[in-house]
Amino acid sequence: MAGHQAHRSNHATVFKSARHGSVSLADPYHWMTDVTSPETQAFIEAESEATTEYLDDPKLEATRRRLQQKLLSMWELSAVRELPKRLPNGDYIVRVAGRASEHPRSYQTNTDAIVNCKTPEHDPAIFFDELSGGGAIMASSLSKTSRYWAFLTSTDGSDWGVVRFKDVNSGNILEDELVDVKLAHKPSSIINWLGDQGVFYLHCPRDFAEDDGTPVPPTLRFHRIGAKQGADEAVYRDPSQPLQTFKAEVSLDGEYVFLDIYDKSRSGTVSAAPVNGATEPSDKLNLQFSTRVSCGVEAEWDYIGIQQDDQGSGAAHIFWTSQDNGKVMSYTPETAELKPLVPSSPELTMVTAKVIHEGYIAVVYSVDVQHQIRVLSPTGEPVQTLDRLPFSTIVDLSYDADAAAVFVLDSSFCRPPQLWSARVISDPPGSRPEIADFRNAQLFPHARDEDGLTPSLQTRQVFYESADRTKIPMFLTSREPDVNPDSAAAAPVLLYIYGGFGLSVIPHFRPDFSMFMDVVGGTLAVANVRGGGEYGHAWYAAACGGKRQRLFDDVHAAARYLRDVVGARKVVLMGESMGGLNAAAAMVQRPQLFDAVILNAGVLDVLRRGELGLGLYGVVDVGDEKVPDDFDAMYEWAPLERLRPGTRYPPVLLTSGSADKLVSCAHSCKFTAAMKHVASLGPGAAGREEDRDRAVESTQSVVHLRIIQDLGHGGNVPTKVKALMGLERWLWVCKVLAVEVV
Repeated sequence: MAGHQAHRSNHATVFKSARHGSVSLADPYHWMTDVTSPETQAFIEAESEATTEYLDDPKLEATRRRLQQKLLSMWELSAVRELPKRLPNGDYIVRVAGRASEHPRSYQTNTDAIVNCKTPEHDPAIFFDELSGGGAIMASSLSKTSRYWAFLTSTDGSDWGVVRFKDVNSGNILEDELVDVKLAHKPSSIINWLGDQGVFYLHCPRDFAEDDGTPVPPTLRFHRIGAKQGADEAVYRDPSQPLQTFKAEVSLDGEYVFLDIYDKSRSGTVSAAPVNGATEPSDKLNLQFSTRVSCGVEAEWDYIGIQQDDQGSGAAHIFWTSQDNGKVMSYTPETAELKPLVPSSPELTMVTAKVIHEGYIAVVYSVDVQHQIRVLSPTGEPVQTLDRLPFSTIVDLSYDADAAAVFVLDSSFCRPPQLWSARVISDPPGSRPEIADFRNAQLFPHARDEDGLTPSLQTRQVFYESADRTKIPMFLTSREPDVNPDSAAAAPVLLYIYGGFGLSVIPHFRPDFSMFMDVVGGTLAVANVRGGGEYGHAWYAAACGGKRQRLFDDVHAAARYLRDVVGARKVVLMGESMGGLNAAAAMVQRPQLFDAVILNAGVLDVLRRGELGLGLYGVVDVGDEKVPDDFDAMYEWAPLERLRPGTRYPPVLLTSGSADKLVSCAHSCKFTAAMKHVASLGPGAAGREEDRDRAVESTQSVVHLRIIQDLGHGGNVPTKVKALMGLERWLWVCKVLAVEVV
């Protein structure tokens, strides 16, 4: 079965153009906007059957067995997901994925394993099992004295979830339950507590809208332990800004609450309010955020600690900000003074920072997307540089004052994330502290991981020039010796890109990538295209709005480099979510550069994304189609609008989830139907009927759609679903590119 041609309606969308006035664009698959309609469901079912039939090929059986064997071996891998959280008895909670479990588990282990890095004799106790605990955890935190543990679990794999609470001493789950909680757009695994009293959370009903159809603006609320959610206090809400998001961070001394107000690009402002000492369940916080901390500077801000002042001017609260390529700022509430503590550097991108021992600061810098740690004094003078680390990429860093230890969660293309620990030493006492050598924390008595890893995988970094001569970094990972340019041509190269929201695509482990490199024998190429945050805010802004073409030029230049310099004969382009949009636009502009394309949950109908669940999400990146100048710029590259008859496009695999509320699967359905339609027109609309028939048959064999039932958006996907998606993806690549797996 080869799918079918979807019927085309006469529906059109009218836009305002600065150049042409009113512009009417055909939207023949508008009916797919309702993904639950019988007609759309019939289309999805037909395409799913066609994809299944295409992959149900006896010639793929050997490849399928190899991929399944690799999956089983990786099922045992341990992947640390979060930094450890300390309990009152000195034990730690560590969240670990894998180990033959479909969902991650949180383990309770001791100081010897985490801080002293001694191999334990027995497996640690399970503190919480997400398989039986309501779904994948998106965020969690202990209260001030570690009496309670709050955790946010995903609803249907989406960015919405439910907050629940566990009494740490008794182990009981409390009756408190907070629904319609939205995961903040700024990545965070923290739920912010006010002492042991309660938590701040973002309340955002996902199935409700105002009378005019716009989403209900989110509300920052405060929940007291033991109270009903209906009694929760509304801390902040701005009906005039429905697209803004809020986050409350409580100062380490408990005296202030900092309100972080930011947009979808994660740029925002910070205000401060003193805590009024409300302690009874009936007391209201009545927080008044009347003092602006960030002075109107639009940048990303994070509270990272406190420095006590010996001169009586009050404690200084320390923030990291992305402003000017990253810097550390000091804020003193008593004087309302905000001043730089660690200035920015044009050569170094400051990724994050944390206050550690006695006010000293550990700063993580990115040097060409590779990380180093520097320790600075409380006044910002250099103390120590750690550039020969046992890891190259830092996902997160924390400091445990009780243990005087720094914890690092690392990342690599070659192995799952690991936890590292280093003592902070001040010898003799009172002298300036230094971070000792990092050691790998030992969570389990013996490693069950080795069989699932490919020990010969190696990563190297290269730089290539884009169209405007800008140098773009790219990581190449493959089995040895395929990492060498002369031997990389024999197998396909997977070119993975993102380029959105200022997010950096750092080295990171994915089982599906490992399958591709180990079983298919391919090379993984990750291009750090503009639109990401690899070189700070300027790198992100360089591809925003009317400058979006730079990003597509970066992708085209990466493909040319892989062919001309690395010697790749087969290049597979892959993008997900915003990266899916970018990959589709790059493919439509230069289809000859790619041998196959994988689009996962792509924002493919970018001009109508407001009708398809996304609203104005990403407006800073791509523009607002309702603004005439923005529409003109977006129309030049919008992939759905730029598909052209007579153009030979590479094979395309589109995947999405039926329960994706952020990027509706209608995007993938419409793009699939549109690609098949332009192919049916052959070399020209007036071509011979038999030519058109052959074009339809040819295209339907290489454009495939898979809508996965009950799958949402983002990383809250069960391990089994991820594994099956990866297996099917590489089977498809092997067939369309005629790759033989030995």
